[in-house]
Amino acid sequence: MSQASTPQPDYDQTLKRLLTRAHDAFLTLVAPGMRWIGEVSPELPAIARQADIVWEVEDADGQRWLLHIELQTKPDADMGERLAEYAIRLWRRDHRPLRSLVVFLRQARTVPESPFVIYDHLGRESLRYNYDVLRLWEIPQERVLDTPFYELWPLAGAMQGVTADTTVAVAERIATAPMSVPERDELTRALVILAGMRVPRVALREAVRRVTMIGNLWQESGLKDALLDLARERTIQGVLESRFGPLNEDIVAALQQAEPDTLEVLNARVGVDTLEQIRARLGLSQDKQDADGHGVLWEGSSLKEALAVRERERGMGDAFQMVLEDRFGPLSEDIVTALASSDEDTLRAVGRHIMSDTLEQVRAHLGLSNNS
Repeated sequence: MSQASTPQPDYDQTLKRLLTRAHDAFLTLVAPGMRWIGEVSPELPAIARQADIVWEVEDADGQRWLLHIELQTKPDADMGERLAEYAIRLWRRDHRPLRSLVVFLRQARTVPESPFVIYDHLGRESLRYNYDVLRLWEIPQERVLDTPFYELWPLAGAMQGVTADTTVAVAERIATAPMSVPERDELTRALVILAGMRVPRVALREAVRRVTMIGNLWQESGLKDALLDLARERTIQGVLESRFGPLNEDIVAALQQAEPDTLEVLNARVGVDTLEQIRARLGLSQDKQDADGHGVLWEGSSLKEALAVRERERGMGDAFQMVLEDRFGPLSEDIVTALASSDEDTLRAVGRHIMSDTLEQVRAHLGLSNNS
């Protein structure tokens, strides 16, 4: 007959109670000269975190380790802290050697530098985490274009020396690479999105025009659809901002990542859906700030806000021109001028049915007489 095990003392709880009662005495033992102020909640935040990319890799000696990659479009002052947090969580989960790399996509004057360090009250290091930084705009495009790995070619859109002409040249290379049509379209769309951070959309469109005079790139490369998707995305964002004011970052990010089918639905509904319905179509939860009336400041105009409105108007006009030229070919000069100078209300009327209106209806929205 087995003997019941003897309960083990709860050392942890016993010591906690003891030290809580004798905090001043314990401080004289471990931190002489320190004064106890009060107790702080020992509960650590259980924040749901997900790294961008974590790979298991192997070096030439056969040693396997983890490579953690974070992708950033703009500098984040807390980047080092985040990388250290992710590293500790990955270590606690896997106990594997680990390297962290942050890739900055958009050019910036300064980016966070390694290492991330926590100091104690005497200025001594209590934690140091080293990580690597890759500034994509400093790397020559040839580093990816001179390889057979065409899946990496879209990165050229964010690398050193990118222009509208180099972007179109990369699209042409993608068009002739041995891949399926869906793969080609996906890579071309990624190229346009990345290049759009550095190259004005007008310059991209003009570069495409020059190339299409000597070949069939526009129809076969996927560049046409990628530019059209980008134009739809910017059009939708412009209409939403004209209706609701500045958008939350999660909506802007979701628009940038939306699939073509989602953009098509949004384009048809952008003039009538509520912001909550737009969020739902993008797969986002309702935001309290939106529900409470996002953009109250928008109504109280200031010079800064007025300039922002004009910048959005220019962006909307540019995007609408791209969509209309895709549908109808080169536009007459009076339409181009009207798109560039119209106010938000006029542009919103144009954008509401831009994929279905006739050119005569578009001219009417812009206040132009119909051509004979």
